[in-house]
Amino acid sequence: MAEVGWTSRDEQGRVVQHTTSVSITDGAPDKPVVVLLHGFKGNLHHMDTPGSSPGFNYNYSAPFPPLRDLGPKPRPGIGIYSVEPDPTKEVVGWKPFLEQAGFATANYAQIDPEGSLARPALELAAVVTYLRQNPPTHTKKLAFLAHSRGGLLVRKFLKDNLSSQLLAGQITKVITLGSAHSGTELANLALLFQTAIDRVIPSLRQQPSCAILAWQLGVIRDIVKSPAYRELRVGSPFLAELAANETPFPGAQYYAFAGTSPLFTRIRVWMYTPDSAIPRWTWPRGTYYRHRIFVTEMPFISPLFNTLPLSPELSGGAGDILAATQRAYFPFPAGRYTFPLNHAELLWDPTTDATLKNAVRQRLLETAAPPRQLRVSVSPEPTPLNRQIQLTVQTVDAQTNAPVASTVHLDNYTTSGAASSEEFPANSPRSVTLRTKTEINDVLFPSGYVRAPNYPRTDIDFGF
Repeated sequence: MAEVGWTSRDEQGRVVQHTTSVSITDGAPDKPVVVLLHGFKGNLHHMDTPGSSPGFNYNYSAPFPPLRDLGPKPRPGIGIYSVEPDPTKEVVGWKPFLEQAGFATANYAQIDPEGSLARPALELAAVVTYLRQNPPTHTKKLAFLAHSRGGLLVRKFLKDNLSSQLLAGQITKVITLGSAHSGTELANLALLFQTAIDRVIPSLRQQPSCAILAWQLGVIRDIVKSPAYRELRVGSPFLAELAANETPFPGAQYYAFAGTSPLFTRIRVWMYTPDSAIPRWTWPRGTYYRHRIFVTEMPFISPLFNTLPLSPELSGGAGDILAATQRAYFPFPAGRYTFPLNHAELLWDPTTDATLKNAVRQRLLETAAPPRQLRVSVSPEPTPLNRQIQLTVQTVDAQTNAPVASTVHLDNYTTSGAASSEEFPANSPRSVTLRTKTEINDVLFPSGYVRAPNYPRTDIDFGF
């Protein structure tokens, strides 16, 4: 384990020291290191041994067991004997699959797995810096494979570090699995019905036939009540801020894999056979009842979650239980793929011949396009100060010299010395006055940069 140190600030602005343990494995020299990012309430095991955590690896296609003979009993057997989900099955996570395919990996348990993404983004920045500066990964390009909320985390990290020189040309792939990029309606519904759900669950638990339904509602309620899931509400301030002016990281290829199945587990109910209530008699035992039970699927409640089509997330063909298929795509052009899997199954891929895993492996192996760069020039140059001019900021593709539609962001000063900023389109004249600000021992100059889709932010050189 590598120990990665980093800092954050608490609510009072005090610096807090952190250390994150990262499991790093080496791989083939020509393949990127894949940074594995778990989702909501996740830990180190989600991307490594998902059968242990989060679990939920139910074998819902397993045949039902045969009739069971429980032997003689003193009382009649009537109705329900027990209720249970499907048995679990062995599954293989992403970390061992990628290692076997020759990829280096980096896997860790994120801070605040149920909180906001502010500190996890700082933590990821520290982990990436460590990978870029230390063997065995310092010579490798970077790829991200993120499940669920991890997809939002990598988007925030890349947006916050769009102009990073350390990462320029180093990010090859960004792949998300069931990430609710546009939010989840379950979070909105839970906030709307939270009080009602809290009231109805205790009464449902009192009735054996409704206990599974109570658990079903409780699982959804507990998930969506967390601060992390509140950020994932459709229309949340966090998602709006994340998507505002967001562009893909230069040189990186983006792919979103979405699930379309809410099938989680069948609810299996063991029932007494009718003859379990028929009295029998032998000497010297006397009267007894021979209990025999058989298993069937509980009506109206099974399969679990399929019976609660409250939103697209829980609807067959439209969601994976926690993320709706159409909301699991990036808000900009990127690769889109769907698989008939639920949210948890995206962690291990139960499909025949590992169809999902092989599709991800192929995407990781694809050659990335070279990063695009802007060439920025200004007229007049050098740019006069403290008088009105017609300023033109021209932007072209550095390779093709083709004009690129972009936006100029200008940080300037007013006549009173107050800071001001404005934005306007590039490639056309703009009437401006670039002013300086004099301080005791320094003179502050105006500055600016240019933004364009699919290009890194580029600073403007005014020639001062």
